[in-house]
Amino acid sequence: MDNTVTKENSRAIGSKKGFAALLIIYLIVGIILAFYYKYEGLHSDAVAYFSIAHKYSNGDYADAVNGFWSPLFSWLLVPFIKAGLNPLHAARILNLISGFFLLTGIRSLSYSFDISDRLRVVMLITAVPVILSYTTIIFPDMILLCLLVYYLAIIFRADYPGKISNGIISGVIGATAYFSKNYAFPFFISHFTLFSIFHYIKNKTGAERAGVLKNGVAGMLVFALLSGFWIFAISSKYGHFAVGTAGSYNFSQIGPELPQMSEQPEPVLFMGLIEPSNKTAVSIMEDPTYMKVQSWSPFQSQRYFMHFAKHVLNNIYNIAFVFNKFSLLSGVIIIAYVILIFYYGRMFHNTELLYPLSTLILFSAGYTPFIIDVNNERYIWLANILLLLMCGHLLTKLFSTGSFISGLWRNILMFIFILSFLKLPLGVISEKPDRGERNLGLFSGIESVYDLHGRIASNDRWGDTLQIVYYKNMRDNRSQYLGMPKKGQSDDALLNELKVYDIDYYLVWENEAALPEFLMNKKDITGGGVPGLRVYSLK
Repeated sequence: MDNTVTKENSRAIGSKKGFAALLIIYLIVGIILAFYYKYEGLHSDAVAYFSIAHKYSNGDYADAVNGFWSPLFSWLLVPFIKAGLNPLHAARILNLISGFFLLTGIRSLSYSFDISDRLRVVMLITAVPVILSYTTIIFPDMILLCLLVYYLAIIFRADYPGKISNGIISGVIGATAYFSKNYAFPFFISHFTLFSIFHYIKNKTGAERAGVLKNGVAGMLVFALLSGFWIFAISSKYGHFAVGTAGSYNFSQIGPELPQMSEQPEPVLFMGLIEPSNKTAVSIMEDPTYMKVQSWSPFQSQRYFMHFAKHVLNNIYNIAFVFNKFSLLSGVIIIAYVILIFYYGRMFHNTELLYPLSTLILFSAGYTPFIIDVNNERYIWLANILLLLMCGHLLTKLFSTGSFISGLWRNILMFIFILSFLKLPLGVISEKPDRGERNLGLFSGIESVYDLHGRIASNDRWGDTLQIVYYKNMRDNRSQYLGMPKKGQSDDALLNELKVYDIDYYLVWENEAALPEFLMNKKDITGGGVPGLRVYSLK
């Protein structure tokens, strides 16, 4: 037997065993974190996904079909719900599974970069705490990230035009990504089209270019057919063509006529009481499509256009801030890529530079018309993964050409780069919030003294009240939260608003300076048994 082949096979087996060990470590730590965070993550988005999943599991498909919240996350929760599992715990399991496949996908994608074997191992080890930090929150973005990483692992390949299956699989993944989040629809169309052009320009022979065209047509056709089923479903529900309704709602939140604040509030915080979207919805946020938000266009006037342009520029700054938050060296990595593209020239032959940089820019730029929360980097997780791999590529180039850098200094430099990627995820993992546990305790306190049910409103703390109502709704499906009455109105106007919406119980949080006059002679039905919260029956 050839000794060279034997050694190569041995190294390959060792690599597979090492990666398998890394996956096991990820699962063990991930399970521990799932228990540690088991009550956290019950925000308005999660409540909506959970409520929709319950509708699918109960066969209420008419109300389950939803143009605002993409269906995949809820679909995947259905088997767990039917098995009797708490949706919050089921979502943690889904996150853990998604992270498992994400780590495998990152390994596959890393081979599209010129990264040394040693640095590839280091990058994958670094990716573990990054992914674990992503599992701590409950959003479908983890599923979206996983799908897009596998898509990039296909479209980045040099031999992409060689098999029509590459185009077909890309279309399948693109449609599935759209089912996980509406944003994937415009991103896939623009990215797949752009990269079909890249591959066409790069490949010179007629056979290769024919392969690119076949893949492009096949991928788009499969994507259109699969996506079309869901587009037909939501368009039929709303009575007009719709790919998704989240974009128009989110865009309305930056309108120039709304109060401009450092942190733009959700409409539910200032619009007053709002009827839930259907009879079994916990709140209007199960389908905000039905909210009467003000639409606008930047082309309505010069003032509107300037307002929009200022917003986009501010978002570009926010995205740069989030990149820097993920790694202080993100700017260095991006600038280095830009310099190297111009230095080498012939960018379509330096695809390991062009592909990740163009993807990072395109994916991030798509969010600039909306609201970028600098405290929530989940919108650009894909860019973070690309930055990590781009770092590995740059270090490989530096170490291969910089013979003047000794082994010690290479290790120091590598340690600095990797450490820069670990600060944020380790901070996220260690800083567990206690909101979920606190609100579960509040709900238990209310349940212990009174059977709260029906149509509920509160004077403040919209998110906390929603959680309490959700917990109640899980018990008997008899409660709905209509939100908070409009601020600054008279006691008579407040009472009238509560009557118009037929409110059964009004929750008053402790920060209320003075009770409205109509509550003065009413008794807190909890008897003071819930610290910081009073509950009044209006009937």
